[in-house]
Formats: sequence, C-alpha cells, structure tokens
Amino acid sequence: MDGVVTDTASAHAAAWKRVFDDYLTERSKRTGEPFKPFDTNQDYRHYVDGKPRYDGVRDFLKSRGITLPEGDTGDTPEQETVHGLGNRKDRYFLEGLRKNGVEAYPGTLELIRSLRAAHVGVAIISASRNLGHVLEAAKVTDLFDVRVGGLEAERLGLRGKPDPAVFLEAARELHVQPGDAAIFEDALAGVEAGKRGGFRLVVGVDRTGHAEDLRARGADIVVRDPAELLAWREGHPGTADSLDGFPIPTSDPAWLVEVVGFDPLDEREVESWLTVANGRTGTRGSVEEGSEESDPATYVAGLFGSSGSTRMLVSGPEWTGLRPRVGEEALDLDRGDTLEHRRLLDLRHGIVFRFWRQRLDSGGEATFRSMRFASLADRQLLVLEATLDAGSAPARLADGIPPPPDSGALAQAQTTHDPGRTVIGIQARDGGSASFAIGTTEQGGHLDRIVAVERSTDGDSPPTAAAERTLDEARRRGVAELAKRHRAAWRARWRDSDVGVEGDLELQRAMRFGLYHLVSSADPESDVASVGARGLSGPGYRGHVFWDTEVFILPFFAYTQPETARALLAYRHRTLDAARARAAKLGYRGALFAWESADTGEDVTPTDAVGPDGRPIRILTGEQEHHVSGDVAWATWRYWEASGDDAFLRSMGAEILLETARFWASRARRGDDGRFHIDEVIGPDEYHEGVDDNAFTNVLARWNIERALGLRPILETIDAGIWTDLERRLSVTGAELDAWREVAGGLVDGFDPATKLYEQFAGFFRLEDIRAVDVAPRPFAGDVALGAERVRGAQVVKQADVLMLAHMLPELLPQEVVEANYRYYEPRTSHGSSLSPAIHAAVAARVGRLDDAVTYARMAGAIDLGNGMGNAAHGVHVATMGGLWQAAVMGCGGLRVSRTAVRLDPVLPDAWRSLRFPLRCHGRRLHVGFTAAELTIDVDGDLEVVLGANEQQALQAGRYRSTRANGAWSTLEVVR
Repeated sequence: MDGVVTDTASAHAAAWKRVFDDYLTERSKRTGEPFKPFDTNQDYRHYVDGKPRYDGVRDFLKSRGITLPEGDTGDTPEQETVHGLGNRKDRYFLEGLRKNGVEAYPGTLELIRSLRAAHVGVAIISASRNLGHVLEAAKVTDLFDVRVGGLEAERLGLRGKPDPAVFLEAARELHVQPGDAAIFEDALAGVEAGKRGGFRLVVGVDRTGHAEDLRARGADIVVRDPAELLAWREGHPGTADSLDGFPIPTSDPAWLVEVVGFDPLDEREVESWLTVANGRTGTRGSVEEGSEESDPATYVAGLFGSSGSTRMLVSGPEWTGLRPRVGEEALDLDRGDTLEHRRLLDLRHGIVFRFWRQRLDSGGEATFRSMRFASLADRQLLVLEATLDAGSAPARLADGIPPPPDSGALAQAQTTHDPGRTVIGIQARDGGSASFAIGTTEQGGHLDRIVAVERSTDGDSPPTAAAERTLDEARRRGVAELAKRHRAAWRARWRDSDVGVEGDLELQRAMRFGLYHLVSSADPESDVASVGARGLSGPGYRGHVFWDTEVFILPFFAYTQPETARALLAYRHRTLDAARARAAKLGYRGALFAWESADTGEDVTPTDAVGPDGRPIRILTGEQEHHVSGDVAWATWRYWEASGDDAFLRSMGAEILLETARFWASRARRGDDGRFHIDEVIGPDEYHEGVDDNAFTNVLARWNIERALGLRPILETIDAGIWTDLERRLSVTGAELDAWREVAGGLVDGFDPATKLYEQFAGFFRLEDIRAVDVAPRPFAGDVALGAERVRGAQVVKQADVLMLAHMLPELLPQEVVEANYRYYEPRTSHGSSLSPAIHAAVAARVGRLDDAVTYARMAGAIDLGNGMGNAAHGVHVATMGGLWQAAVMGCGGLRVSRTAVRLDPVLPDAWRSLRFPLRCHGRRLHVGFTAAELTIDVDGDLEVVLGANEQQALQAGRYRSTRANGAWSTLEVVR
C-alpha cells in the first residue's frame, strides 16, 4: 500500500524517525554512546520499510547492536520495549495522518481501474494495522476485492515481509495461483517476499531513486509509477509484459536506448545500435518493411566466405522482412504522413521494440508494433512479433522472406517453401554453411515468426534437417515462452555483469549499452568463432578478429563470465597451427597469431586501402604489428589467474604461452651493444610504422617469455606428467629455455630511470615535438589533421601505447612511473583510434586524475551513441565497450587479480555518487559497491582480498564494509 497506492511512505518514515531519534537521544544521555540519528533513506529502506512495526523495531535496533525486552502488545508507547516503541510509532503515524491527511497516487489508481474494467481481481496488502484508516482517508476503499493488512495478518498468524505469507493469503482470497499473479512493491522486504512467493511478476515501484536496490532484491522490472504499464499501449514507453499480451519495454531511462523519428542520414548508425545478437547470430536493426537508407544484414558467427582475396562474414536472409499493407495499400515511411515513429532497445531484456503510427494516402490510419530478439537462452533461435491495426480495414504483414544478399562471398542459397515455413540454406564460398528454418504464423493483423539457425563449418550441405527440428521444438514452446526464457537469461547475465554508475545517467546508459553488445557478441558454448571488431552488428572490418578481443573484450568476460573467456581463448588455441605456419613463413619459430583473423586463423589483413586523401596506401599492420602474439599470451595468463582453471592451462594455455614465447625469442636480434632488440614493428600507435624497440612490444615480449619460463613448477603441481609431455610434443629443450632467459634478460625497453619515462620507440623523443592537444579538439585523426608524412615525423600518438603498457602490466610500473608517462603522453595523443579513450580513462583514474577519467569515459561512451568516430554505420565498436568496462572496474575500482588474491583500490570521481559492479574471481562471486567514503563487498565463499594499502585478508561468505578516511581504506569488517 504505502508508496504504491498511497503517499504515506513519507509519513511512516517521519514517524519512525521521531520514535528512534527520541529513543537514541535518551539512550545516549544514559550510556554516553554517540548519538547517530535514524536515516530516513538508508535505515528506513533496509530495516523497517514494508515490515510489521514490531519487526521493524527489532531489525533496526539489531543493526545498532541494541537488544530490548519484547514486552507485549498492551505496552504503552512510553515503555522501553520492542512493543512499546512499536506502539509509539503507531501513535505518531496516526497523529500525522489526522493532521495531514493522505493522497492516493493518480497513476496507480488509473492502473487499478483499468484492471478492474478488464475483470482482473485486485488485492491490497499492508503490514500496517491502520490499513482501513488510510484507505478511508484516501477515499479508495471500493477499489479492492481483497484486503490483507496488519490486523488480518495478526488474526491469521501470518509472518511479516520478507516472508511471502501475506501475499500468498491475498492470492488465495482472490482465487489465483501466485504463478498467475503480479505484485507491486516499493519496499525491499516486499519485493523479496514476492520473489520468495513465486509470483509471476514482481514490479518494483521506485519513487525515490533506488531502482537498483529493488532489482537486487528480486524485482523483475522497476517503474517510477505503475501507470507506466499502460503507456506503451498508447505508443509511449512502458515496462515488462503488457496487459494485452504484447511485450513492452522497460521505462527506466538508464536501461533504454530510444530513437525517435526516422532520419535517413542516421539510419545506418541506428541499425548498428539496435542489433539483436547472442554470439551465434546478429541481426542489424533495420525497419521491417525496408528502406533505401537501410543496410540490413544477419550474420552467423564464424561463417566466412571468400570474395576475391578477401575473407568476410556472409550475410543470411533478411528474416525480419515484412510487407505491411492495409487492404491493397502498402505501408511504408515514404507514403502518407508519419504521426509517430519510435524504436527502443531495451537493454535489460535484450529486445528491440518499434512503435509506428502512419496516416495513409487514402486517409486512414494504421498502427504498427513489433518486437524482436536473438535468444540468449536458445542461441539457435531468433524471434519477431508484430501487429498491424488499421481499425476495421483488413491488415496483412507477411509476404515471403527476402533472399540473402550476394556480397561475393556467398556461393549459393537454396530456398524451399511449405505453408507457414520457409527454409533457406546458404553456402559460403570456400567456407561453411548455415540453414535458416523460418516459421511464420499470421492471423488478424498479428504475426509471430520464429527462426531456427543451424551452422556447419565442414563445407558440406547446409544443416537443413537440424534447423527444421529446432524450429519444430521452438514452435511447440511458442513465442511467449521463448521470450520468457530469453528475458530470464538476460536477467541472469546482468546479475553477473551490470555496472552501476550513480550520478551520471548518460554514462550509465552508455555503459549498459556497451555491456549489452559485449554479451551479445560472444558465445560461451563454442570455439568456432571469436568476437570481431564490430561484433555481429555490421560489415566493418569484414568480421575479422584483432588484438581487440584479447586485450579489450576478454577481460570483461574473464571477470564476469569465465566460460565465455575460455571459449574465446579456445578459438586461439584452435588456430594455433595457423599461427605457427605464419611465424615459419616469416622466418621465425613458435606462433605468430594473425593480425586479422577469420575462421581458420590465417592472416586475412588487407595489403592496401584508400587513404583519407583518396590515394592508395599500403597496409603494413599485417606484416609488422606482431604484438598480437603477446596480447594473446597476456589474455591467456590473466584468464588463468582470475579463474584458477588448471584444466585450461594444462590443455591449452601452456601451449599458447610456450609457442608465443618461442616466437619472441626468435624474433629478437642481438645488437652490437650486446642487448636484444626487436626491429621493424608497429605498436598500438599506428601512426608510426617500421619502428625499432617499441616499448610496448618489447616489454610485453619479455613478460610473455618470463611467464612461459615460470610454467614448469606450476604445471607440475597440477599434473606431474604434463611438463614432460609438453617438452616432448613441442620439442622444448633445456638449451632453448636458457636462450629464452638470455633474451628476456637482455631486451631493450626504452626506460630512463632519471625521467621515469619510457621512450615509445627508439628515436621517438627526437621527433618533432607536437602535442595533439595543441592541434585540434580531440578525438581527431592525426594523419588527416597533419598529413601522413608529418605525423610520422612527430610525437603525435594515435592511441595509448606506453600507457597501454601501464594499463596491461600495472604490476611492472610503479605509480610514479605511470604518473610521469601519463603527464608526457596524454597531451600528445589524438585518440584517432576508438580504442584509446577508455584506456586513458583507466590510467587517469589510477594516477588520481579523476576529472580526466570521467572526460575520457564519456568520450568512449560517445563513440557509438554519439558516432564519435563517424563510422558507427559499419557496426558498433565492441572493443571500446570492453575498454569502458575496464575504465570503471580496473580504473576507478582499482581491480587487479593475482593467483593468490583479488586486489581493489577504489577511487570515485566527484561527478559520481557511487559505483557498483559484480565479479567472478577464483571460483567465487562477489559484488563491490562504494561511495567516496564507504565500501561494501558481498562474497559467496572463502576469498583472499587486498583493499587499498592494507594487508591481505581472508574473507568468508558474507558482507564486509570499509570506510575511507585521510585517503586510506580501513580494514574490512564483517557486517552482521
């Protein structure tokens, strides 16, 4: 009741505050204990809100370490007992009610009246014994079929919330099962009770800005006002499941990306944003009826074909294609007048919605709605639901499926039709195949379409029979059940991955937008494909895999969904033979991974392109950007450190580490100075090609070799025979290992102890000293602003290079070294790469430049949603999204994970009120949340943690708290 139906929550909070402040003041005078007042925000929500008043007294006093005699219900309000204080609260509340009256929320009343008009029973539940008084004061006594208040609960012996007893009693009296009912609650205890009771839908009502707390306790959805549930039916954003059965999106702006209208100039960027994907397939967000501005595509992960000398992802059929029409009149955006057109990406549930009202040339009006998703629960399935309402005029939606586009990489496509079913098999040129079994059901202007996608990598015929079996099973389940499973899968993923940035709505939305696309791009169940630079959202880079995956994307999965990180590394292990062949072709030993990789692991980097000035340029990254092997080794080691997955290290990881170390040892050259050098490379800063002794490359190579040299004792503790097997299988000798040690010990790294600076590469400090910050507002392309020749001879850096080293290997660079290099390289970086801003944000946070950290995080967030690089039409920048997660969690959260402990050193920018994130490390789940002054950690089992400069602590399952004073965190203490 309170806070949902009637505006009495503030009256309850005021009454509780008066009771407890009076009592605590008196107690302080008697005992000398410091007086700490009752907090009407935190204390009210966590200890008393929604509970029977005596339970509220007990729980709040327990939080302060106070125990009082119980007393009994006849105690006077002046008695110092649990019942006495509870009765005092009741007196204060009734005084406030008589003095100030009470109002009912208009939006809630609107929803209740709509439910009653639809013959849906409505009950009201309250822990208060004053339920009747409040309903009379609000003049709403006639709106409810059933009442279960404090008096009824006492009479029936029902336990208070978070026990679900009162809700179950209300359902019983309404003659409905909990699984067929919904509850609305603004109290944390009430939400928890609804979840425990097994109710079909638990709606959290957030009128005070605590949506995340409600979700954490089990709210399926959160609304600001219950009337939002009616809004989408009128073409406005609502939430969860609508009353007429058609799904509708969440109303929380922090979980929504909304596109209003239709701008032809922006449409291809919008299509990238609104991609629905699940790591197995990805479908761009094109409008169903198509348009000249659209670039529709559906990609199957790992399905590459050859087009000339290019290897590229093959696009499947346009399964979302419809031909809506009213009578014989076609419905599209170019005919008639668009009255309203809105599309929403519901990030929380992974669904794209569309609402469109059009006035037809004939004078009539039509309303179109659709929703689509790529199932996260059943990765072979894609779903579209649509309706077309034109009043009494006949409406139709379906008219066949457009064929797959021929990009040159498609060898053939075969289509068969049966009533209600279309099967399209596609064969990639020199590649695998896939089958799309598409089932469409349409009746009375309502369409359901389910698509089953099966793929094969062996080059044989498309797996048609498997796709048809999958479709048959999915159709038996139905769209509603598939949507339910899909939403549940997304809720589970968000529990392990959501980052809460309180105080910056724009960045919060960008963060969740990024996490949505990260989760959508990877498949934890298969090593057939890795994550391309644009995921499955567009044609950019032809779907190729870069170092982006290991360095920017994989850490997110390593610390939130280790199964996916393992699958991504399994892809690299599967392509290890191709990496060995590439190294051998260039005259080296070991494994050199492809700079651009597709399905086989062979290097598919183009050799030439057209430059910004229109002239042809030679692409050297495939020949010289060798740090990718160190990047794969780095990701391999970091995954194992975080997960403790010894089986992975034994079966895949050790081999990757040894073969990449072997490559670096053969790649290094002994110079006349007796030191080892790595010549003619490109580091992350691609403005400077063919450089010698790139600091990032050399230090990473040394680190890679040292990790490989340290493998033997680790492996022998896992399996006594595995090292011997590796020595035999890889022909590793003692003499070779000695040579590796010599290389690692002698590699030049460009570090100057006097200045604490790393020279980015040999001779960098002798280049023209131009600072990017003095050239143009950042980000900008340096080769465009200065010209390719001049930028090659200048100290303008495309992206984090030395600072990338500081970010990836923080254990090697002391704080003062990172600070010195940040001061030097930050103003010289143009951020001409989308990879750069997020890493600068992370490093800025580490060195205490928190304003810089926020600026760079926002710059990273705008790369797609603001089209900051001008190329979002080619797909979203998935690596940027992974970098943004790292900026929050590794930068501001200070996360570092070693083999023995999880390390946190949090800092909070002034622009934010709090930061929260979950983690999975060392086989444990933990949740970290902090403000500028306080930190809490929830952990589900034994875990070693280091907080700030403190000693390592052994935590057990539970909640822990620390406070910050004078720049230091206190020792973690258990919260009882």
